[in-house]
Amino acid sequence: MTEAIRPAKQRVLVPVLALVSVIAIAFVVAPIIQRHPSAKHQDDAPFGAYAGYLWPGRVSSMRGAWSVPTIATGSRTGFGTTWIGVHGSTKVGAFIQVGTAELRADSHDQTAGNRYWAFWSDTAHHFHPVFLFSTQPRDDVTATLARARTGWFITIVDETSHRQARFATAEEGAAPFADAQWAQEDPVDSTGARYAYPSLPAVEFSRLEVNGAPPSFSSVYSSWMSVNDVDLAPTELTHDGFRLHAAKPTPDGVRYLRTSDRWINAARSFGAIFERRAQPSGAEVLAASTRFSAAMRQGIRSLGSTPLPASTRRPVSSVIRALRSLEEQAQASPGRGVGGLVSWRSSLAAAWNALFEREHRVRRALGIPEFTPRSRL
Repeated sequence: MTEAIRPAKQRVLVPVLALVSVIAIAFVVAPIIQRHPSAKHQDDAPFGAYAGYLWPGRVSSMRGAWSVPTIATGSRTGFGTTWIGVHGSTKVGAFIQVGTAELRADSHDQTAGNRYWAFWSDTAHHFHPVFLFSTQPRDDVTATLARARTGWFITIVDETSHRQARFATAEEGAAPFADAQWAQEDPVDSTGARYAYPSLPAVEFSRLEVNGAPPSFSSVYSSWMSVNDVDLAPTELTHDGFRLHAAKPTPDGVRYLRTSDRWINAARSFGAIFERRAQPSGAEVLAASTRFSAAMRQGIRSLGSTPLPASTRRPVSSVIRALRSLEEQAQASPGRGVGGLVSWRSSLAAAWNALFEREHRVRRALGIPEFTPRSRL
């Protein structure tokens, strides 16, 4: 039976906690959702809050399929989501997603219950999930996002129950989208704190597609997730799909991660001055770019002295060249006025993207995450 879905612009924003409460009331329980015991921020060490693959490039459509993961008997309380999504070309930019949610909740009388549902969200909804319809564990789900003339067309179909949602939204309609993502996530609340994560089986994605064709393994970037004292990583992309499994970085990989954190953290601090409401002064830009350049030089020295396998020698040399280019661009003076600053930042972003692409080969060779939430400038 098809469920009628109103256009997105008519929907009421439903925050995460409110949505959880609505579902719980329907089942006559008052849920208690705990926060992750060791996490205060989404990107807490070592590997953050979501695992899967990211495809960088201009996106007009994408697709993914999976079976709704079953929460294990005896699982702790927790909240997980499985989704596909597209992201804008800036760190804080447009975003739209559709997927399923998996909730293990306890009532005040200690009665546990599992809840599963389909949802969608975007930047306009402040990333809070909007309820679409209820699902069941092991239901086969297919989701698609397609660019329309004035926005996006969203589809999610439960192939098992035949419930579905199909609708268009004008939200995020004018934004450029620069990557597609297939992910399992340990969500965060409105304060940025992660929820506890339930015990779930290995999530498996299939029928991956972007812009009308399956992505190649060489074109996607892996992201890892750290939950319940385990690191989850995607397997190699084969037959247009992958699954998540427990993984552990090699000692060589750990050394590289520690080294690359120098320039990733520097880029994060540098970008922060441009994310404020107030335009940074010339003195602030100069001081920030000076610190950023110094961090690039330090990264070059550290990478040159870090012992890594001989097989990575050529891609590491390519990364060092990209770091030098980024340092030189950061030292160049921005032109006068807002236009000059925008052009300068655009050149820096292009140099950073070149570094990001070259790092991909090193990280893959070392078997470590190739993308993190901090990988954007």
